[in-house]
Amino acid sequence: MADRKKQDEAQKKTAQEQEERQPEKADAGGGSSGEVEKERTSKPQSGSSPRVQSKHMGQASSLLLVGIGASAGGLDPIFQVVEQLDPDDPGAYFVVQHQAMQTGEDLLSSLLSKRSECDVKLARQDMTVEPGVIYVAPPDKLLSFHNMRLRLDDKPVRNKPIDHLLRSLADTAGERSMAVILSGSDTDGTLGARAVMESGGVVIAQEPETAEYTTMPQSIIDNNLADLMLPPDNIAEYIQEFAQKLGSRDSAENTVDLPQKLREELLEEVKDRAGHDFTDYKENTINRRIRRRMDFNKIERPKDYVAFVKARPDEAQELFKDMLISVTNFFRDPACFEALKQALVKDYLPRKNSNEFRAWVPGCATGEEAYTLAIILAEAMAEADVHCEVSIYATDVDAQAIASARKGVFPENIESDVSEQRLRRFFTHQNNQYKIKQKIRDMLIFAEQNVRQDPPFYRLDAIVCRNLLMYFKPEAQQKVLSHFCYALKRNGLLMLGTSESVGQYNDCLRSLDSHCRLYAAKRGIEDNSRDFGGHSSRIFSMTGIRGGRQERSRPEDIGEDGGIRSMERILLKLATPPSAIVNRQGDIHYLHGRTGKLLEPAQGKPDANILRMAREGLRMDLATLLSECAHSQQVQRRRNVRVRTNGDEEFFDIAIHPVNSDQFETPMFLIEFRESDEPSEGALELPDMDGVAETVKRRIAILESEVQECRDSMRIMTEEYEAANEELKSSNEELQSTNEELKSTVEELETAKEEVQSINEEQATLNDELQSKNSELQRISSDLDNLLVSTEIATLFLNADLEIRRYTPAMTELMSLRESDVGRPVTDIAMKLDYADLSRDAARVQETLKPIARELESDNNTWLQMRIRPYRTTDNRIDGVVVTFNDITQLKRSERTSRSAQSLAESIIEISSAPILVLDENLVIQSTNRAFLDIFGVTEKRTLGKRISEVAHGRLDVPALTNALGRLVKEKEVLRNHAVEAEVEPSRRVRLFINAKYVPFSTMEGEARRILMSIADIKPLNEEG
Repeated sequence: MADRKKQDEAQKKTAQEQEERQPEKADAGGGSSGEVEKERTSKPQSGSSPRVQSKHMGQASSLLLVGIGASAGGLDPIFQVVEQLDPDDPGAYFVVQHQAMQTGEDLLSSLLSKRSECDVKLARQDMTVEPGVIYVAPPDKLLSFHNMRLRLDDKPVRNKPIDHLLRSLADTAGERSMAVILSGSDTDGTLGARAVMESGGVVIAQEPETAEYTTMPQSIIDNNLADLMLPPDNIAEYIQEFAQKLGSRDSAENTVDLPQKLREELLEEVKDRAGHDFTDYKENTINRRIRRRMDFNKIERPKDYVAFVKARPDEAQELFKDMLISVTNFFRDPACFEALKQALVKDYLPRKNSNEFRAWVPGCATGEEAYTLAIILAEAMAEADVHCEVSIYATDVDAQAIASARKGVFPENIESDVSEQRLRRFFTHQNNQYKIKQKIRDMLIFAEQNVRQDPPFYRLDAIVCRNLLMYFKPEAQQKVLSHFCYALKRNGLLMLGTSESVGQYNDCLRSLDSHCRLYAAKRGIEDNSRDFGGHSSRIFSMTGIRGGRQERSRPEDIGEDGGIRSMERILLKLATPPSAIVNRQGDIHYLHGRTGKLLEPAQGKPDANILRMAREGLRMDLATLLSECAHSQQVQRRRNVRVRTNGDEEFFDIAIHPVNSDQFETPMFLIEFRESDEPSEGALELPDMDGVAETVKRRIAILESEVQECRDSMRIMTEEYEAANEELKSSNEELQSTNEELKSTVEELETAKEEVQSINEEQATLNDELQSKNSELQRISSDLDNLLVSTEIATLFLNADLEIRRYTPAMTELMSLRESDVGRPVTDIAMKLDYADLSRDAARVQETLKPIARELESDNNTWLQMRIRPYRTTDNRIDGVVVTFNDITQLKRSERTSRSAQSLAESIIEISSAPILVLDENLVIQSTNRAFLDIFGVTEKRTLGKRISEVAHGRLDVPALTNALGRLVKEKEVLRNHAVEAEVEPSRRVRLFINAKYVPFSTMEGEARRILMSIADIKPLNEEG
């Protein structure tokens, strides 16, 4: 085991070094993980040369790897499967039993070789895997698959060999792995099947109806892991079809090339049927899942599958389930969760200034990772000696997974992922399952939520979102990350999967552990965007505004330095003179060249709008041309525009170009300013030529006056426009203020929503418990009703006011009772017995708490024993009385008969002339008759209670008599005319003839044994002589 540990540590170190040598992949964020699934399945393992790895992976990419697991009752199903396998199919098969036969390590392989056409081999260390071969795991080893070679390890105490094999197949072969779970009485294979499903492989469970032991296949079905449920004799046929289909495609073509239109139709159909939108998922992920469903339904062409889905609504649901990939496990990457725990213990919890800890686990699936966080948090609080009220919001779009997570019940094979100490501390083992303890369950609130579309929780101390972002497109990844940045408190912790990173959000998150993708929110993150549409507000410094620190928030996102460089390239390409790039509203994003003659800062608050900065004479033309360019998307030009500069006037040519670039999210425009080639002022004046008619001059003067008036009018309109614009700005500011108030209100509503969700979750939990208690009470009530109906004892229940609460059917024979009498005082009901003291006796019992018993005789010579006892509740309160009537008629008759018989027997003994004694087992006299007293001259007082050897002055202290009676007690014999000598009177010895019998005898204390002895004859000794 030490060598195994060193090897695992070496592999981990090598993987870290490879990751550090490729920083561009780690820093690219969600966008770099576009082929995460592909990388995970094709990344070479450490310890082999690149050439060998390439060769092995090339073989693996064309080979179907099938893990067949079984346990009790699984031998026959294994035979049925392997008998039909074709050695020419591109598949390798691995047979593992949960509890293998120990009669010989090659026994199973020998049995299989006689039944299968495939080559059957007993697995050996480093054996190369070949197609068409069945590999059998030795009974005392764990079998796994790495780099096209087999690896054998010693079995640990917690023995889950099927899980061990299937996980290795999933890690190596990905979607070319297959799990086949057959009959068995354990849950081994469930976690391995989850790994196969997550990697895109296929899971087949034996139909429970055909299994001798159903636990193993039923566990696969109950956890929603089974792609197919088949009888054993049909499994091989499906394996062959699937293997041939995989073998006919090159590994690069393992996903279907689905046209965008068809893919959109499929996603729309899934959205309509299942209510979830998958357009944000990566196309490779979607295509891979579509290929799986096409293979299952044996459909080759994508358009046929689209028609198939539209015709069968249940197939849309199956595709939806396949896309969700609701699988996870406890403590995935244990080192990373240990890093999270240490961050909590050493840094976060000791500095926490509130007693509330809020966390979020989006994409929680069936809850294992959420419960892992709760366990880690419980341990961290104990180590840091900090107590917090914990609320962990665990969310997912899969309602079935959420329902399963709420139960908190997991199969036994979580022992492979959870340490024995944690199992004892945080779980309860019952019915071959592990149930999370209530103190951990109370930390979690499970709910349905779409992390991409629904608003996030907020004021969070931690977020754990592992292996979820890698399925999203880069845009969706950034949107979710922006939600995380907004949701976290300052220094709050974020933990992603090892194949994921924060990308461009390095400015709001700092790395704590680069390998485990553990981050903390930086200070000042409270100003993050709260636009849940996913577009963050950006801040740009405005060129041309002095003061250095003045900034303005822009609604348009023109990118980072790449957008500026794109602007420069456009300007240089056009060889522009003084120019500006603006948006539709005239907001300046970039200035080029000397623009002092054209633009000047406006009075008041600094503003970077070109229309407000334009000098006199330029503003109207700019506004007109910008509007026309935006409308037509064509270049707009105007020549000889008069601009007043420092008391003088100059003419400029203006050109506005629409800018087409992917760097800008909104339309942008390039404005060029060129000095006009026309003379500035004199060229427009008419020469004072002789001979020009006076009327012409007058007409020119009129026209110039009209032009001046137009200009004055335009100036006034412009000023009015600017005033109106200022009013609009003021209104806009008020709207922004109102918007902030609305945002604040929304936040309060979100808080209230979370509280309501928490209350609903608590109410749901309480309702479940109440339903369980109600069911239990219904069962108890049914048991009580049946007991009362089936018993023949008349019973009457009275409440504290001596009102009828309940009665048994037999009670109607003693009282005139009907169902409507429930709730009436008992004194209102007529008794059929001569017993008028019922209410008085019941009140006395309530007062003294002492039961009362009476014997009552009815008119038909029936005797009843009436007992009244206090009615005690479960909390030991007295709430009435219980009255029972037992029929003791037979007992009374027996007593009467017994008394008569006893009286008769006593009379016979008394009048008998023969002396008679009744002795106990210790030969103590219990009774005698007058004949004995007279013959031996003793009184009854001096006889009863004495041993026979002590009466009559010891004259019956005869060893022969004592020994005979002792044998009688021991051997239960009968003495007949047993002769003994005794002295009846002084100096008078006689021979006594004794008859005695050991008989049962009833007393007040119960059954007893007595000796009945009589002296049949007394003969003097001289007479015999």
